Amino acid sequence: MQDVGDFIDYYQLLQVDAGCDVEVISLSYRHLAKKYHPDHPKTANAALFKQIVEAYNVLKRPDKRAEYDVVYQANVGSPTAHQRLDIGIDEKVALSDAEMQRNILLLLYKRRRSSALDCGVYGFHIQTSFGLCDDLLDFHIWYLKAKGFINMNEQGMLVITVEGIDHVISLHQPRPSEKYLMAPASDRDS
Repeated sequence: MQDVGDFIDYYQLLQVDAGCDVEVISLSYRHLAKKYHPDHPKTANAALFKQIVEAYNVLKRPDKRAEYDVVYQANVGSPTAHQRLDIGIDEKVALSDAEMQRNILLLLYKRRRSSALDCGVYGFHIQTSFGLCDDLLDFHIWYLKAKGFINMNEQGMLVITVEGIDHVISLHQPRPSEKYLMAPASDRDS
């Protein structure tokens, strides 16, 4: 655990609120770890990646997080109501948005897989399929385009990119710990 003298704000590092759930910490960690991983061709930052992993390893465990929160309180204190940015959106909204983006990508993935050359989907189809208002559709399309997961073709239809396909596949692969749990006993014993 850190001394007060070499304090690092793990919450700020992971870009989360100090009172957030562990699920939000995990989501932010996965995003930042991918972004700053030493193997990332554009945004690699080994020192920052190491700090992000360290922060996650502390904040994901209730006992370690409780110890860290004592040090956090000594350095930062409790944020007062006027210090917090209250925009009426909580972690559940962010998780819901992440799920919607996964669903949009999955729809575009299935369309590309079933018809590789004629794979576009109009935005209004996505909007009606998922019951999105104009602003939410615009938000999700903006995000997915900015991440490089989708593009628009010549006909103005949305299509999934190679990066989007890789992302969909990565979301559906078991984590190493899950692979170990799913392996037959004979594989684990050797």
